[in-house]
Amino acid sequence: MFILDHHSLGYISLWYGAATLMTGIILLINRRPISKYMRYIRLIHLLLGATTGLLGILTYLAAT
Repeated sequence: MFILDHHSLGYISLWYGAATLMTGIILLINRRPISKYMRYIRLIHLLLGATTGLLGILTYLAAT
């Protein structure tokens, strides 16, 4: 069983948010998409964004 307080959840959420931001910047900068890799980057961006949102909600609930 894992017990996480809101500080550790927030810290983890910050790292996931930074990774989401980096993949989003890659998607914006790349003008000529390489179709084979862009699908995976979009999928990773989607999963990181959803995980960041979930961790943000958990952080809020743990703090209240």
